[in-house]
Amino acid sequence: MKRKSVKLNIILNIIKTFLSIVFPLITFPYVSRILQADSIGKVQFATSIVSYFLLLASLGISTYAIREGSFLKNDMNKLKEFCNQVFSFNLLTTIISYVFLFITLLFMNKAIEYKYLIIIQSLTMIFTTLGVDWINSIFEDYLYITLRNVFIQIITLILTFLLIKGNSDYYIYAIILVISSVGANILNYFYVKKYIKVHFTFHMNIKKHIKPILILFSASLATTVYNSSDITMLGMICTDYIVGIYYIGTKIYSIAKQLLNSAIAVAIPRISYFVSKEKEKEKVELLNKLFYFIMIFILPFIVGMISLNHEIILLISGEEYIRASSSLFLLSFALLFAVLANFSSNLILITHKEETKSLISTISAAILNLVLNFIFIPIFQEQGAAFTTLIAEIVAAAMSTFYARKYFKPNRNIKLLLSSLFGCFFIYSYSKLIHMFHLGLLLNILFIFLGSIIIYFLFMLFINKEYFKNMIKK
Repeated sequence: MKRKSVKLNIILNIIKTFLSIVFPLITFPYVSRILQADSIGKVQFATSIVSYFLLLASLGISTYAIREGSFLKNDMNKLKEFCNQVFSFNLLTTIISYVFLFITLLFMNKAIEYKYLIIIQSLTMIFTTLGVDWINSIFEDYLYITLRNVFIQIITLILTFLLIKGNSDYYIYAIILVISSVGANILNYFYVKKYIKVHFTFHMNIKKHIKPILILFSASLATTVYNSSDITMLGMICTDYIVGIYYIGTKIYSIAKQLLNSAIAVAIPRISYFVSKEKEKEKVELLNKLFYFIMIFILPFIVGMISLNHEIILLISGEEYIRASSSLFLLSFALLFAVLANFSSNLILITHKEETKSLISTISAAILNLVLNFIFIPIFQEQGAAFTTLIAEIVAAAMSTFYARKYFKPNRNIKLLLSSLFGCFFIYSYSKLIHMFHLGLLLNILFIFLGSIIIYFLFMLFINKEYFKNMIKK
């Protein structure tokens, strides 16, 4: 089977991720102003509840399927058998998850209050399972994934402006979020038949799959705890308004993290393949390229978010949400550690079947985050939640990087990293200078955004001419 270009896949995935960011950035300013913080808070609290059951339904199966399927894709008979077993097991866990969800709705008072929103959001569970999107990732079909996502985003864009007219339309907003998240999975169910026609089988070989899946599930559970427990606890302790305020900061943080992680996601099947074939040289070379590619973009990205955090909040959500700028400031720092943790855990540890070490890192961060939430959220509300997320990401990154050093240590390109840091210093200084002129919201964003790109690019090109010429050529 002909292997697809990793460079092309990275470009396609960045385009897909970028467009999945652009479309919400078009709709979200409208939605946040129409629905206002209270309604946004209701929807996001319901989403945080469903996230735990979605986790139980998915059970880490997607990550496991991509890794193991990448090992088998040169033997179609074994791959078909594997995919049918994984799909059937996933269907079983989804049914179990729905049973637990409905039990929760019967006995948890706070959940009953949001039961209709929770039921709507729970549709993501069945559509995620039926979509078997991991098959597309196994075959590295990022062209289809990109085109499919663009189509769904256009549909949700149209629905948002047509149907959301007042702050009571948050049920419609919840439905649109489901379409945006898993609407493409309806197309998937039919499209993946070009590769494999998955069907249910009672011969799931659970004994073989259960251990690595449960390890990955535990890691995903820990990740969900420190991603969703903030909003869940804010919803339990504070008001819908506070949840809505915090969600704005986390929404921007999540979008940025999604974009920065896009280059990592497409490389997982290829790294898994190199590991399975013991191609150490090719593996290390690709990991080095990705590591420095990510680093030279993430640092100025973070500085830009810090410099423009007030303007970003005002542009996306309006004056009502300006309080979210303080939590966004803290979450901007968390970006660096979140991406490093993802790089070390998913791209190195999991591809080398070191799920246990990835699990230890994630659980440690999750427990710390949960404990700190009980301390800081009652006192500092959304700012406390953002602070605990930052601490959790630092711990996860430190531990996963420590464990991953056995398999990968990046080449010491101190010159490149130092020049990136100096470039970031110039960006920050330039942004401070522009702010002194009080140009207004749009002009501030325009001058700082464009000027920072030019300054950083020219500075890096001057210091690392050969590296940048090669990168542009590639």
